[in-house]
Amino acid sequence: MTISSSKNKDDLESFELNNGQLLFRASHQFSAALFYLGTLKEPAHNYLKTFYPEVRPFLYHERFYGGILPIVLSISKWRSREFHQLQFTTRKIKKQQWAGVVFESEIIKYDESLKGLKAIISYLTLPESPLLLVDLEVKNESKTKRKFKSRIIANLNTSGTPNDMFYCEGVDGRPQVMQYSDHDASIGPSVNQHVAIHVPSHAPYSLGMALWSSRPRARVEVLNMNLSLAFFFSEQPLVNIATDESHHLRALFILAKDHQAIFPFGTVDLSKLSYTCMKILDDSKDRS
Repeated sequence: MTISSSKNKDDLESFELNNGQLLFRASHQFSAALFYLGTLKEPAHNYLKTFYPEVRPFLYHERFYGGILPIVLSISKWRSREFHQLQFTTRKIKKQQWAGVVFESEIIKYDESLKGLKAIISYLTLPESPLLLVDLEVKNESKTKRKFKSRIIANLNTSGTPNDMFYCEGVDGRPQVMQYSDHDASIGPSVNQHVAIHVPSHAPYSLGMALWSSRPRARVEVLNMNLSLAFFFSEQPLVNIATDESHHLRALFILAKDHQAIFPFGTVDLSKLSYTCMKILDDSKDRS
């Protein structure tokens, strides 16, 4: 597994994680977003929707970053331009078999209800695995209790046609399949532990997301707008933490040839997850 950094012509720094199967790229100077997720076999294909390194208007977004975007918000707000303007420091990290990069924000001062909070965003993976773990930690360094909402959004590339397939957990616990027509804007069931998307024209793999949280109201949703954008959405809508406490919102992203291989990750214990038994990319026969 390798972790490297580079700068583009505009002096924007980004980090690349190569775990032997997948590639990830993220930048602390791009709202701490992970803007690329792809495979070594098809490095030209990005499963995430973004215009990196540009931030531009897109659909209802005045400033669209895209990619995987963890964010901290006050209870009354849906989005925050100020959060995207925070400065982040960077460091590499290794926890047992997990390794990756951490982006740590400066102390929030722009919102009275969020003053003293700090966002610590980790992008972690396992060697030779189809996994990306996103951990949004919010730490309260103020001298009073704080309440906020935390969110992880994954903006996804689509084919722009009704052929894309979305999967989530149905009422009976079985996978539910969804397809959308032009101009549909539909949200799946409000409480899921896992969701997935398969874009037949793009790549052989499905991209899934599984959610962990100690809070029961956390959720994962799928939204498709005008066939041009879809996203996985997880949010903890009301978090209360005391001084020196931290809160974590975690999401695991998985690439698999069979979307059903993604669903067991909705209940797996992260502390016991072993990459040695992960064969869901099913490419061992292709190795020389």
